[in-house]
Amino acid sequence: MATYYSQQRERRPSPAGSATSGHERERGVNNSSTFNNNSNQQISFRYAATSNNTSSSSMIPHQPHQPTQTEYTEALRHMHKTEKIVRLEVQRRSIRDAIRIHDDMMEDLDAQLAYVNDFKREWLAHMQRLEDARRTMMDVSFLERSKIESEWFSTTTDLVTSMTTTARSRSGGRGDEYHTRRK
Repeated sequence: MATYYSQQRERRPSPAGSATSGHERERGVNNSSTFNNNSNQQISFRYAATSNNTSSSSMIPHQPHQPTQTEYTEALRHMHKTEKIVRLEVQRRSIRDAIRIHDDMMEDLDAQLAYVNDFKREWLAHMQRLEDARRTMMDVSFLERSKIESEWFSTTTDLVTSMTTTARSRSGGRGDEYHTRRK
């Protein structure tokens, strides 16, 4: 049973006014309705007829195209190039990610160093204030100590002087002789 599409192909005139094309004449194939009814045969025949390879083996319907050594080599080269491109892209992405991580770490480190510098500056200012307060306290305590020492010295001197004068007055003015006689 013929379909509408296959009937339309049968009515179509063949190219160049002949019943068969040049390739069909070489192979001994005519343009009959049985050939047109089988679409798989027609597709493989068209593929074989339109390929660049003009050998008779490529013109046989139903025979798959056998790649040549050159085609294998080209396919391998293309595969190696593709693998290299993919490998380089993966390396580029991993390096870019590593650089991004490195930059983030450097930013964190810079922030930490800035914090440490601020802390050091504040700590040094605080230590300077403490040192100034200590010096002021030492100066005040030195002044008080020197004042107390001078008072103690004057008081002690006054006491010793008053004791010696009291002792002389009791002895009747013989203070030195009295001490020397006892010895």
